Amino acid sequence: MQRAHLLRSVTICTLLFLGAISLKRAVNCRNVLSRLYKQSWLRRFGFQVASVVTLSIIPAVMFNVMSDCGLLRTTRSIDSTEKAYLARSLPGILPDEKALASCVVIDSRLPDDYKKGHIENAINVPAVADVATLRKALRDISTHRRIVVSCESNSCNFDKELARRLLELGFQDVSLLSGGWSAWEKSHRH
Repeated sequence: MQRAHLLRSVTICTLLFLGAISLKRAVNCRNVLSRLYKQSWLRRFGFQVASVVTLSIIPAVMFNVMSDCGLLRTTRSIDSTEKAYLARSLPGILPDEKALASCVVIDSRLPDDYKKGHIENAINVPAVADVATLRKALRDISTHRRIVVSCESNSCNFDKELARRLLELGFQDVSLLSGGWSAWEKSHRH
């Protein structure tokens, strides 16, 4: 633990030293340019302010990247990033009766859409349902059972939202129905 703190301190000091060298070189370069182009005092002042701001940002960013309590490592930022990408990484199942026979199919569309047509034996649990409704609808389903969540089509995000919520509730084997209800209906027209 102390070694990590020492390494961070050495890294930050090195960055500050390199920043100071860069500032000195930038000031020397600015002096040459100033003589050549006869820049106004406002431009020189702006360049100095920009240099100081830039050199102030470097240690702050390094602290946030390297520190355990930095902005980029807070549980809140990690959770929001994880939630945003979790449902996108779920496996997709083709709309095939054999593949869905041993699964619990959950239709994440709104009740009116569900009533217009749905996969046989699918449970309607809208993605917008509150936690109590969600728990009530899923109370008899084991968390180890394979669940396939469907929606209207691939462009619908209700299935991804509901899948994310199911994973948060502890369900371990959650998949998405590729193409959703549209693909199912298309493949089962006689």
